[in-house]
Amino acid sequence: MSSEKYNSFIEKQDEIYNKFRVATENLGVTQGTERDPGVDPQGAFLVAWRFPDQLTASVEEFSLEVRDIINAIPYGRESAHTTVSDFGLAPNLVVNPAQKEEGEVLDTLAKSVKKALEITSDQEIGACGVEFTENLHNGKTMIAAGIPTETVWQINQQVLAQSHELGIPLKGTWGGHMTTSRSLERHPTDSPQVNDLVKLMKDSSAFGQTKPVAIDVGYFRMSPDEGFTFHTYERFELG
Repeated sequence: MSSEKYNSFIEKQDEIYNKFRVATENLGVTQGTERDPGVDPQGAFLVAWRFPDQLTASVEEFSLEVRDIINAIPYGRESAHTTVSDFGLAPNLVVNPAQKEEGEVLDTLAKSVKKALEITSDQEIGACGVEFTENLHNGKTMIAAGIPTETVWQINQQVLAQSHELGIPLKGTWGGHMTTSRSLERHPTDSPQVNDLVKLMKDSSAFGQTKPVAIDVGYFRMSPDEGFTFHTYERFELG
């Protein structure tokens, strides 16, 4: 049953990737870039997979190249992640762990991850991996399309189940991707910026196979001026 649900997850994920693939092929042909609504001031609690420095350094280098071409919010060493789930996303939200209610949410999310990992064998944890197969851009958002192993998906499901038991209804995520850039402004289809972006993407390599090193519980803040910042409240090392 688990494999059937995992396969269904992969199929639905690929449907979304296919939409990104079509948009990527249309860049510079029928499509330019637009401002990503995801850059508007907002915040949320966040549970996410974290990756080795070698990978996140490559993400940062690529993301900064994109930023220099089209004016976009970059992701990198401190912010690159694959989401397990966010919670409480709201405009202008600034999470403060010192506030009693917000601290309790973070503690509960940490308990959910801790319990999920406690019922997962070392062998299963060791089998966790994500293969980042291609870089895609839909005109607003750049992602590294990721295919998580079934064990990653299973741990995600356990985190969601534990959080529900503890009173926080996490909803999960649609895919195993990493967001690597969010556009801040519009550039027409035939603009030099879009042409340079298309060239960069054609010349770029996928980030490839990797193993997560931790699951972080924390919160994020997004704004056009400060970009995306991920604050870790508690880290669960996988090694």
